[in-house]
Amino acid sequence: MPDGSAVLHEGVGTRRVPSLTAARPAGCWSERTAWVWTSRGSSSGFLVLSGLIHSFVCLAGVFFVDAVALGRWDRLGSIAAAERWLADLGLPDLMPFILLEDGAPDRVANRWLASLPAHGCRSASTWKAYALNWAEWARFVRARGSDPLTATPDDVAAFFAVQRLDPSGAGVGPATWNRKVAALENFYRWAVDRGLVSASPFVYRDAWARGGDGVVRAMRRNLAKERSGRRHATLRWLEPDRLAFFLSVGLGGLLPNGSEDSTFMGRHAARNRAFGELLAASGLRAQEGSLLLVYELPTADGPGDRLVALNVPAVVAKGGVTRRTIVSIAALRMIASYVRLERSQARTRWSPDRAIEVRNATADGGRVDGRAVRWSGVDAHARARLVENGVAVAWPLSATGGPMTDWSDVFARATERCRTFQSDFPRVTPHTLRHTFAVHTLHRLVSQTVKRVREHADDPALDVLAGYWRVHDPLPALRDLLGHASITTTQVYLQAIDPTRMLASVDEDCEPCRAA
Repeated sequence: MPDGSAVLHEGVGTRRVPSLTAARPAGCWSERTAWVWTSRGSSSGFLVLSGLIHSFVCLAGVFFVDAVALGRWDRLGSIAAAERWLADLGLPDLMPFILLEDGAPDRVANRWLASLPAHGCRSASTWKAYALNWAEWARFVRARGSDPLTATPDDVAAFFAVQRLDPSGAGVGPATWNRKVAALENFYRWAVDRGLVSASPFVYRDAWARGGDGVVRAMRRNLAKERSGRRHATLRWLEPDRLAFFLSVGLGGLLPNGSEDSTFMGRHAARNRAFGELLAASGLRAQEGSLLLVYELPTADGPGDRLVALNVPAVVAKGGVTRRTIVSIAALRMIASYVRLERSQARTRWSPDRAIEVRNATADGGRVDGRAVRWSGVDAHARARLVENGVAVAWPLSATGGPMTDWSDVFARATERCRTFQSDFPRVTPHTLRHTFAVHTLHRLVSQTVKRVREHADDPALDVLAGYWRVHDPLPALRDLLGHASITTTQVYLQAIDPTRMLASVDEDCEPCRAA
């Protein structure tokens, strides 16, 4: 790229259009560049605005659409106009795009990436992961003198050897390798459908498998994927006593006896414990819990052990599907206490790029930039920019006054604190609390099912229990609470249920019934 002017690439040729920014020295263009893929009728192209859009590079050649800087382009006039223009092109904010070593766009890869939202991939994190996986694979294949569109099973075998077998290579685990294969499979299915390649470089074997509904179906197994251990073997969850210990001591900064720890130097203990309580009581994923707005949380009315419905908007839920889960009044009270005491004292005025000012907020929506909107229509990226009176509208705040979305360090420090009192305390992440909710909830649901049967029959036959189970199967209920697309994913939690302990607890609960 000889200068900072814009170039429209159509096919293999290029034509120069008037310069949009001041000229830049050769070789500097890759620091601030954005390619916008456009499609109009039979023509397609990529528009590069050099020096205009502030995109960051996660891996050589991978960039991201940035409407913030694009909105500063005087021809568009505003960030809102930039967002409308990008939406008209079918390019949501943060959509990745890939450049080749010579600065030209990887036209095939970018067409594939731009198609992801229309084919079920609506998460920006998925777009990013797919782009990074593709860029790594494409560089590897081209270094072997081939091309991704003509890759063969030999290229896949060589890639596997470098990724999994070479001690000096990437050194990825089987789960990471399988995720990379899944990304590349997605690309080659798309490329085959559009006639860009005649066949995928992966080798498949036909097999039969029984689904969660008991029906046997034919399936194709990608031989490049590694067989991983059963998920329940590595499923991490906490027993009730350790869950309480982690929430109060690890996140809350208390001593094991429940008293205040005068030596505790942690910050935001009320926020951290409230977040942990929310995940453990609702099964939310970390992003889902972080991007809930203050106004979307149910009121904390009633006894502490009471459960109430909690709506998870499609715009923040994984998979883009609205669901309803449950949450305890006790967890909501913890959040309300944090909001009332610690959150209300936030002194840092937060002013993000593309700040969206909120007025007249209610439980359903508010006025945003002068127009009425419903919270259920505000996506994750926009939620992170909602501002009310100088602070984020998402309920957990970071030290800057913005939304708190990265909890990895918080949970790592909480785990280390627990280990100062219990050296064998397990590592806990936000997802551990989701697993904990799933296991505890399934235990309660199964126990209730068995208890109902035993209350109506002193020695119920197996077929009686089986029939009742078919009607009151707890797995679909848990699947819906967790937002799983398939009940097969939910079934893994059955392996964490100890039937001996469960039946013993049921017998204890049923004793008063029999005595009566």
